Amino acid sequence: MGGNRKLLGTSPMAFGCPRPGRLPLVWDQASSVMAQGDILLAAQRGEMLPEGVGLDADGRPTNDPHAVLGGGSILPFGNHKGSSIAFMIEIIAGAVTGGPFGFEDFRTNIPARRPPRRGRPSS
Repeated sequence: MGGNRKLLGTSPMAFGCPRPGRLPLVWDQASSVMAQGDILLAAQRGEMLPEGVGLDADGRPTNDPHAVLGGGSILPFGNHKGSSIAFMIEIIAGAVTGGPFGFEDFRTNIPARRPPRRGRPSS
């Protein structure tokens, strides 16, 4: 707690494995406590977030989705272990795709709050 600038993205992780004669096993999740899309929905609905989801722009814990989206940050699941996973995925995804790191992608600062372009080259 106490960070006051964005550093890592929500670093989605996915895994797929074929299974003979059955649907594939597929796993997909963000490395944050809550996906940014769910925080956007909470903001649109006027709902507060559960405890432990995000920080405001000054690094203080907040339940206000607008404070998280408006310059704050989403916390990683698993505290420091989640941060380590987010860091690893961020490096791998950037290296493989040429896309920006979380701290390099400022598209979320746009009022329309479009999703970040993780995994797509910056333009």
